[in-house]
Amino acid sequence: MAAKQSIRRSMVWSAYGDALGFITEMRSTNISNEGILRRRTGSEARVTHLVPWVRRVGGEFGVDVRLMAGCYSDDTQLRLSTCRSIRGDGVFDVETFSKIEIPVWASYALGAGRGTKTAAESLRRGDTQWNSNFFRSKYAYYLDNGGNGAAMRIQPHVWCAPEQKPNSLIIRDVVRNTITTHGHIRAIIGAAFHALCLQHALLKTSVPGPTEWFLLLEQLSLIPKVIRSDEELLLHWLPNWEEETKQSIEEATNRSLEELRQDMMVAQKNLDNLRAFGDTGKGYPQLVQQIKCLEKDSVGSAVKTALLAAHLSYAFSDQPYEALVEAVNILGSDTDTISTMAGAILGAVAKADPPEAVADAEYLEKEAERLYELSQGHATTSYDYPDLLYWQPPKSQLDALGYHEGKWFVQGLGEANPVGDPIERGGEYPVVWQWFKLKFGQSVLLKRRKVVKSIPKSSVPVKPETADVRSRQRERAAPIAKPAWDKSLPAQPKLCDVDRHIIHREKHEITIDMAIEQCTRSGWKADLVGTMLLKLAEQEDGVEKAIAFAAIVANSRRARMKKDSAPNP
Repeated sequence: MAAKQSIRRSMVWSAYGDALGFITEMRSTNISNEGILRRRTGSEARVTHLVPWVRRVGGEFGVDVRLMAGCYSDDTQLRLSTCRSIRGDGVFDVETFSKIEIPVWASYALGAGRGTKTAAESLRRGDTQWNSNFFRSKYAYYLDNGGNGAAMRIQPHVWCAPEQKPNSLIIRDVVRNTITTHGHIRAIIGAAFHALCLQHALLKTSVPGPTEWFLLLEQLSLIPKVIRSDEELLLHWLPNWEEETKQSIEEATNRSLEELRQDMMVAQKNLDNLRAFGDTGKGYPQLVQQIKCLEKDSVGSAVKTALLAAHLSYAFSDQPYEALVEAVNILGSDTDTISTMAGAILGAVAKADPPEAVADAEYLEKEAERLYELSQGHATTSYDYPDLLYWQPPKSQLDALGYHEGKWFVQGLGEANPVGDPIERGGEYPVVWQWFKLKFGQSVLLKRRKVVKSIPKSSVPVKPETADVRSRQRERAAPIAKPAWDKSLPAQPKLCDVDRHIIHREKHEITIDMAIEQCTRSGWKADLVGTMLLKLAEQEDGVEKAIAFAAIVANSRRARMKKDSAPNP
């Protein structure tokens, strides 16, 4: 029962921190931060509780929308997307997350950064997979994307983890989650550091401090081994990453860990100096300045944000509300993300719930309970998604919402009901924003066309076949060995690396991932590779599927040749 309460409070406190910080989150404008806050809330006072407020959505030419008290941002939205992508057997379905959740999320995102939004647009393309999203645009570049857009959403991997699950497997899921949108090593390390801090709080029922932070660096140094022990990361993502960055993953990890170590030393000195005066809480604003988190190039750094959340949690370990109020009133910092990450850590040890409820509180608690059941080794329900064999993301954000059999549907996520009146932006191309409540309980503000179209049947969630579910249950019951380098804990129950969405059909149709899996198991035998290529070519959209498959084969082949030609140490 104690673990269940810890996970539940970690969930609700993280959402509460997000909702508070969303009010004070600022973007670079010609208006002062204080002026923006006054326009949003009608007050110049500090934000100390949830209030209705006004936000411009849709960019410069969007509309002003009055948000309900307790409305949360993209931080909690993407956290819930991660939750849904964790199946009822505990496996993180990275393909559903990357090809359905993230592309559709872009249609209802609130407060999202350019990097994650650009990544979402790239994932709409059929030839872009979760481990090959090396996007580049005038707004963002995958390998420069080291912000906290991934670190803020990875808590569910910790909440659902059994107590005996090796840290290597938790870090693996965090890495898989992160690289779908963020390619800089800082994003990976920041997300993993936050995950380990949260795990410590859940297992030890105490907030980790400087002593524990430095110990966690040793576990973070294993990130390259985690990546190299994951076949899909090793063969498909890592070769491209190292070729593009012109460095090894080990070199990049060591360099970023040293940056984190230096900031940790600053944070530790900050706490030591203030402890001498009997008040550690006052050190947070100074630390934000000291590690340059009000500067444009550092304000959203995943590593710095994760450290600020850890420092704040430790300084206010028994005062979660005071901690979040402190964080959200440092205008110019990444208020919602720092406070939501601190809220997750503090909530794990909190003795009470937040003083106010956030939007969709019932759904948040329901999801927390589902993840708790997984952490206890119990099978739970999975969310229904469209069949990935036929799924095509909406070509435009405006097309995510549509009609199906006379009902409103959000493509990929299911039935939705309108809440409130639409808000229209006129002009030559009229656009409408409107709140909807998804069938499972989440509220989303959707940008849609004034005249809504029908959506294809392939975009409607379907129930997984019983035979497929049973086969997964048998797989989960079989033991697997842990990586040889991970000596921390005994072998765990098997958790499939990736759910392939293998659904046996009369026509024996296959997905790209099914083909890759079979070829990998065979050692990339030439005759099987050719057979898979022909089978994909014969299907609907066969040319695109065959090209995508051939690209993956070529990358895998080049990675193997590079590895074989490397001199022995």
